[in-house]
Amino acid sequence: MSPILFYGVPEGCSFGSIVALEWSGLPYRLCRVEMPEMVSTDDYARINAVGETPSLLLEDGRTISESMAILHHIGARAVGN
Repeated sequence: MSPILFYGVPEGCSFGSIVALEWSGLPYRLCRVEMPEMVSTDDYARINAVGETPSLLLEDGRTISESMAILHHIGARAVGN
């Protein structure tokens, strides 16, 4: 499974993560989250308890939230590529 980036609007807070994933060449999938309806559901709360985007669901089931943490993770993985 490729990591999945859950994002709200492309030009919002998630934009930097989308660009970093594109530039890195790492495999990933995008999942658009309808704001604010979907982030307040129980299903999304399992991904991000705070109900924010972006969130990056990793291959092992862990989730990284907050743009800076996601960007740091992508950068660390891209260096080894």
